[in-house]
Amino acid sequence: MVRKFAKPKFLALWFFLCLGFVVLFYSSTHNIGYVPIEGVEFYAGAIFWNQFLSKNGSIHPSDKNTANIFTWNAKPTTVPRERCSMKSRISRINTQCQRLGIGQNLTTGKVAVMLKQHKYSSLIYVDDEHKVIYCPITKSASTTFRHLMMHSTGKKVKNLPMHEQFLDLGLTFLRDDYNVNEIRYRLENYLKFVVVRHPMDRLASAHYHRILRDWKFPLNISNFLNLTQKYFNRSLNTSPENTMQFDQFIELVSREPSAFKNVHWKTFMDLCHPCEIQYNYVVRLETLEDDVPLILERLGNPPGALSLLPQHRLLRLVSDKLEHSTRLFQNIATETIMRLMETYGADLEVFGYTWDREEGANCAVVSEDGKCC
Repeated sequence: MVRKFAKPKFLALWFFLCLGFVVLFYSSTHNIGYVPIEGVEFYAGAIFWNQFLSKNGSIHPSDKNTANIFTWNAKPTTVPRERCSMKSRISRINTQCQRLGIGQNLTTGKVAVMLKQHKYSSLIYVDDEHKVIYCPITKSASTTFRHLMMHSTGKKVKNLPMHEQFLDLGLTFLRDDYNVNEIRYRLENYLKFVVVRHPMDRLASAHYHRILRDWKFPLNISNFLNLTQKYFNRSLNTSPENTMQFDQFIELVSREPSAFKNVHWKTFMDLCHPCEIQYNYVVRLETLEDDVPLILERLGNPPGALSLLPQHRLLRLVSDKLEHSTRLFQNIATETIMRLMETYGADLEVFGYTWDREEGANCAVVSEDGKCC
């Protein structure tokens, strides 16, 4: 009896089918979105951060896998003023992204593909006249900087919704108005900047402005009512007096991933991709008075621009600026803080912020005169 062997074509087909099942299984178990576009194979979205979490489980400093990686709970380092520079901020981002293994060995073309696919890239503003790209982070002076960009056009700002105002003034949006090649060109040739603030301070501001002051705001967030009922056995839809308090807000944010659908407390990493986009300037809300002139110069120093800045943020020590949020978080349980760090740990680490139970919110590096570096 002569044994028949499978034909080579059949073996090849069987091999690729098996390989496909392996890739599908790996993708589904590692929360990876695979996006093939025009022959370019790229894992889109926050894949690098997701892969890191998948490998290491958590980002608690006490975790054996991450104890030597995350330093957000360390005391601030004090250095001479001359060592504080924009160059040192950018260098820190590159170093921390490399340590975390996020966004490494990416070409600008692959980053452009990612941004074209990522929905929050539609929030990134482009000024073709001044060759500027601005990634806004809500509750980090985003309204102020949007107005600075609008005033820089020299045209009359009309009373229109923000999106329509931008288009009316000739300003554009990175994802919506350009193809992949046009995005790549702008990433390579335009000045790119982002404005950040301490993540804990940002959460405190989001709670005050979006829940306390505008108490109906949570009603517009998907599942928010159900979540409050689930965790606190109460509703938010009766009166301002029944609004969620800060400790309840933080408890919910730390426990419930679906609460992060709102951009006002979505992470810097998700909104602006600092490990993939090579930013030229990183403006800190804590050092606004020092950083803004760099941006205004590139925007042509629009008249009256300085009057648009939030005056209460200027000319104060970082410890004073972060005092309120530090005080609010003093009453939050340690285990809740640790859960928060599973989401915001990378934001603190990459952009140089710290949190300590005794010291409170601070910058990782502070100058001798008490300013963030």
